[in-house]
Amino acid sequence: MSQFIPWNELAEGYYQEPSADSGRPEKEARLVIGAVIIKRKLSLSDKETVQQIQENPYM
Repeated sequence: MSQFIPWNELAEGYYQEPSADSGRPEKEARLVIGAVIIKRKLSLSDKETVQQIQENPYM
């Protein structure tokens, strides 16, 4: 699946110029985008998504 995702295009959106009050993203774009994909595909809550990634970082 990772070969079919346009990581660079998605990362550009993630790393857009931050506003003065929001600051810069702290996590790598690929990690955040991957977590959102896992969350949506498995219909998980935020907490469940974090637990799944902690249990299996290869997701």
